Amino acid sequence: MSDIALITCECPANTGKLAYAAGKNFVLKNPSLVDECMSFRDLKNMKFLDEPKILVLQGCEKNCPLLRLEKENYGNPDAVVRLADMGFVRDGTNDPSYADIEKVTTAVKSAVREF
Repeated sequence: MSDIALITCECPANTGKLAYAAGKNFVLKNPSLVDECMSFRDLKNMKFLDEPKILVLQGCEKNCPLLRLEKENYGNPDAVVRLADMGFVRDGTNDPSYADIEKVTTAVKSAVREF
């Protein structure tokens, strides 16, 4: 398997919480499908020898993970799962429901399998 990194959003907004929780849930359920899962804030800690394939789980339209990838010279990700495209709206700081976490986890799994 080639190196695959899942980079999630992580902020106090409902969509950031959902992206982060879904990323962690995905790894718990599918530990062999990605080599690393981290918040965009932890990019400096990525442990790859080769160039990883990067999948971003984006919480909202602020594009924080994409901006950080650019800042850290990783360039554009290989794929992006956008919660807004799935109907989620940044509208507060509510915790995500288990059903929403599962919905996003399924979308991440589909994106990873396309690699």
